[in-house]
Amino acid sequence: MPARRTRLSHAVTEELQRQISTGALAPGAKLPTEQQMVIQFGVSRTVVREAVSALWANGLVEARQGSGVFVTGSKPHKSPGIFSEDMASLASALELFEVRMPLEIEAAGIAAMRRSVAQELAIQSALDHFKTSIINNQPPLEADLEFHMAIAEATNNHFYADALIFLARRTIARPHTSDKDYLAAVSAEHSRIASAISDQNPELAREEMRRHLAGSIKRYRVATLKNL
Repeated sequence: MPARRTRLSHAVTEELQRQISTGALAPGAKLPTEQQMVIQFGVSRTVVREAVSALWANGLVEARQGSGVFVTGSKPHKSPGIFSEDMASLASALELFEVRMPLEIEAAGIAAMRRSVAQELAIQSALDHFKTSIINNQPPLEADLEFHMAIAEATNNHFYADALIFLARRTIARPHTSDKDYLAAVSAEHSRIASAISDQNPELAREEMRRHLAGSIKRYRVATLKNL
């Protein structure tokens, strides 16, 4: 079943990408609803969610709060070298998490030492965006990425942000979940990271980021396996 679902998800993703590239789904166009795509493609909701997450990971669509998912008009992100790994499998995603962890742990420590007032406010804004998304029952994918990218930017080393845009998009995009306990745990961990960075405590920032990503790996594995 997992292999079959992966094939179906790839097929739906490729068809939606084809429609975007040919202009059938023009920039600014709204994607069909989840239920409409279930009927259109004859697949499960999980397959549709995975396909949409793949488009989001490549920057082709964006979620707008309370409105739906829309085509961005962007070109697919090019991910050279190690970042071109197919993220359909759980094993590949977990391996990419291993690459992401040391980079983000160190980024949190550096951000605690170097962040400006404006960058601190950007981290807090992303944190608030994540909490608002949960309250409004909206997928917090963009808010989650915004939070991690704000920390990477606060290192004032653009290579952290360049690397994270590939790494985080491909792990944040999956699993697609609305479980309130899962999201509450993530939000609480984000808050502790933000607090350590605000207090300019690099060691605590590193430790809180390590705990967050280690917890994310465990939650990711459980949530993914539930959908197999």
